[in-house]
Amino acid sequence: MILDFEGIFNIRDVGGICTADGYRIKSGVLLRSGDLCRATKRDTDRLADEYGIKTVIDLRDVEEAEKNPDAVIRGAENFVIPALPPFNQSGDLSFEGLTKLFEKDPVKAYSDLYIRLAKNEHSQNAYRRFFAVVMASSGGILWHCRQGKDRTGVAAILLLTSLGVSKDAILDDYFETNTAMEPVINRMRENNVSQSELEAFKLHSIVMAPCIEAYFSTIEQEYTSVLQYIKTQLGVSEQDIIELRRRYLV
Repeated sequence: MILDFEGIFNIRDVGGICTADGYRIKSGVLLRSGDLCRATKRDTDRLADEYGIKTVIDLRDVEEAEKNPDAVIRGAENFVIPALPPFNQSGDLSFEGLTKLFEKDPVKAYSDLYIRLAKNEHSQNAYRRFFAVVMASSGGILWHCRQGKDRTGVAAILLLTSLGVSKDAILDDYFETNTAMEPVINRMRENNVSQSELEAFKLHSIVMAPCIEAYFSTIEQEYTSVLQYIKTQLGVSEQDIIELRRRYLV
């Protein structure tokens, strides 16, 4: 469910999503969003008081987190867990190489990014830590990256899968990003942002079907299923999954 906050965009509660076997995720305890650097005092008070957020998982690079630090949520602990591996100095995995690919073929660039999030050892370690932090949390959890769509979206896919949510319902949540970003894009139009700036922002703030399908197909081809991947590559045990479902399903 899309939430309305003053300075946080693409913030959503995954509560209410139903599992394949008829359970439902508890509302108000698992939130996903874009970064918190623009969060107002009212926003952080709501997250502390209304949602009981005790754990914030920041999936941005360390440099991103230091440049635009999250607003502090009273009583919450912040974990910076960079989901993307560091860029190489040269080649396709360099920042320059990726930038050129975004300009030339953004769908392929984002698809490659998702494949990297699935297969790269650094990313797998990051999502292993993500699950460890979730398992250790005793209150509400909010996880985010910059836009709240790719690195955050993968974390949502993994957590929702572990909770027994079907692929179709997971994709419904994934594509809700595009609805959540519509007010931001409309405000940019009202502020007479140039068409080139608007198109560039849209490119990096919406999600595209071929990209997420690249993620799913990579995992299904190499690891059989997302659930199997969670168990074998991320080290989440069957007992962990039972505990997550006990904790977050009703």
